[in-house]
Amino acid sequence: MKREILKLAVVIAFLIDGCLTSFAFGERALGRSIDTQAMFIRHTATKLQRQVAEQNAKAYVARLAPEKKLALKKKNVQYLAVPTVRSKETSPKAKEVLMIWDVPRETLVGKNVYELSTTPEIGKLASYDNLVAEYVGQPGKEF
Repeated sequence: MKREILKLAVVIAFLIDGCLTSFAFGERALGRSIDTQAMFIRHTATKLQRQVAEQNAKAYVARLAPEKKLALKKKNVQYLAVPTVRSKETSPKAKEVLMIWDVPRETLVGKNVYELSTTPEIGKLASYDNLVAEYVGQPGKEF
């Protein structure tokens, strides 16, 4: 009886450990670090915020060097975290206001704007509502 319980405990521990580590492997996870933006507020973007985010994304993609485009493709980066303007709903504590841009489709993803409590590093990958996006920085400064 004790031996069966021990076997069962080992199997359960193995399954739990296997499930946790299986998410760390795979083509998309190798060679990059992804942060989860734990401190963000999400709400529906205004028309102006959507327009500015789209304008910033198109300007960034247009200025990308061919090497950078290839690097994004190799890293399987499909989404970019693009800065936009603040609105009346934006918290005064927000350091950065972003929207997500789908590179292959050349369109914004959803209608949400994300308010971050910290400004991410340029090129940093982070997760926003289960989408992994690379932060592109403020227009005129880094791009």
